[in-house]
Amino acid sequence: MRTGKGRRQVMPEEKKKRGMPDGMTRLQLMQDKRSNVQSMTDLMDVELDAFDRGWARLLCYPGEKHRNPSFNVHGGYGATVLDGVMGWALISTLAEEEVFTTVDLNIKYLRAMKADGTVYVAHGKVIDTQGRTVITDGTIVDPDGRICVYGTATCRIVRPR
Repeated sequence: MRTGKGRRQVMPEEKKKRGMPDGMTRLQLMQDKRSNVQSMTDLMDVELDAFDRGWARLLCYPGEKHRNPSFNVHGGYGATVLDGVMGWALISTLAEEEVFTTVDLNIKYLRAMKADGTVYVAHGKVIDTQGRTVITDGTIVDPDGRICVYGTATCRIVRPR
């Protein structure tokens, strides 16, 4: 159904038919590659490696398409990967039909990432929840365990009406 302003209004019975599962189920579908949100993981060449309630881990395979003119991995890659892994940590805590939006994203670059076949690991976790506001943090580490990129995010949970 459309409202008079051109926006589509979702009727309660239609919303129930779509049925967005809880966050842990959504992540399991992604890990099993049975989700329709694979495009970002494909674009960034990351793989959801492991997760549990409140945390997630990605394997990152930055390649030539992620390089900047200095031949390092572009900073946007690190920001996008951290936004993703911290978001997936948050998703693991969501109930059915809940979604979230990132309100604030802060990234610190500590050392350059290389697009030379190195596999990096991104970790994200929920560190605090106050009502609908959630604080997360994340890191991308190199094979020696050195932090390359560190970030925090403030997110807002949106509950169904």
